[in-house]
Amino acid sequence: MSSDFEKRLIRLESLVSMQDDMIETLNEVITRQHMDLQALQRELKNMQETIEQEPIDMNQRPPHY
Repeated sequence: MSSDFEKRLIRLESLVSMQDDMIETLNEVITRQHMDLQALQRELKNMQETIEQEPIDMNQRPPHY
């Protein structure tokens, strides 16, 4: 193998390795965001159910009055 070819091959292997690391990191971020989104959706659903069960009387004065 020529020295130039070996250098190019090593560079390509290095780039592939860095890309693999980046893909793994991005996958972890996406997984964490997905879990956060699911938790927020559950919380929103619970809040909507609470509002539906206990409607707010818009004519009632707030407690601090």
